[in-house]
Amino acid sequence: MDASVIAKKYANSVKNGKINVSELIKVPKLVNCGNWTSVEIVGAIDYKHRVPPAHYKGLLVKHNGGLYYISQTLVDELSKFQKNFSKVKSQITVISEE
Repeated sequence: MDASVIAKKYANSVKNGKINVSELIKVPKLVNCGNWTSVEIVGAIDYKHRVPPAHYKGLLVKHNGGLYYISQTLVDELSKFQKNFSKVKSQITVISEE
């Protein structure tokens, strides 16, 4: 399935600064974008998932109507060119379903 379709499916997953872990692990990564200024930052995230093992550290962003995850490595590179990627104050809380 196309990543943009999946991203649009989860576009409204962040509510009141929170996202369910079951939705977070399905949010696609945004690694390439024709216009990074059109990316809207939703908030920062730092969550370690046990199964499957993954560390989500970076940003959740909206682009073309969909929700995407950007890794901290990419955020660090983007911050060199666009300061809005380095000045994120809102933190997204991951809600576990345990």
